[in-house]
Amino acid sequence: STRYKRIQVRYFHGAKNTTLSARSGPTLISSVALTFPAVSINDPRHGIWILPVLIAGIIGSTVVFVNRLPEAVISIETTTTTVTLVPTSSSTTTTTIDPALAVLNANATQFREAAAALAVSAVDLNAEWDNSDFNFTTAKTKFTDYRDSVNDFKNEVLSASVPEEFDDVWAPIVNSTQAMTDAAGEMLEGLLDAKSATGRRDGLAAVGISQEALDAALVELLSAIGAAG
Repeated sequence: STRYKRIQVRYFHGAKNTTLSARSGPTLISSVALTFPAVSINDPRHGIWILPVLIAGIIGSTVVFVNRLPEAVISIETTTTTVTLVPTSSSTTTTTIDPALAVLNANATQFREAAAALAVSAVDLNAEWDNSDFNFTTAKTKFTDYRDSVNDFKNEVLSASVPEEFDDVWAPIVNSTQAMTDAAGEMLEGLLDAKSATGRRDGLAAVGISQEALDAALVELLSAIGAAG
């Protein structure tokens, strides 16, 4: 009689080991081992696993290369600019005037004020006498004191130091001051005249005229000083 043997077929699919059993024909085959690849060449996904492996390799190589690079040193240079501010010098114009002229200028201004005050005092004194504000004895004393005040003023004016180049403008000042002193004396003499008040009143008018002439002469002097300075 014919004996039948079991045929064992082994194949490997990936990591799997599978054994198949079947009855065969009259030929006896003890054992046949077959090995199949995990993926068939007809599989449309053939080689798809290669791309991720390549990408992973490239990334790994890049990381290793970068880690081996020397540490970069970043140097930032800053430039400091120093600005020096030079103070602006202010230009000052200095006018130099001769000290003698400066004193004369101050004296001339003072003389104008004093002469005007004396003229006002003469008017007030005569008005008080006309109004009988005091008796004759008091009036005589007051008119005498006034004449002396005008005479003191004349002496002050004549004692002023005047440079020779101003002699021409100084002469009218001297004459007007003397005329004012004479007018003050005329007022006193008119007061002492019991017959008429004309002399006193004429003296008062002369004080006013001489004072105006003196003021004009002093203004001329001040102008000349200014031109010389």
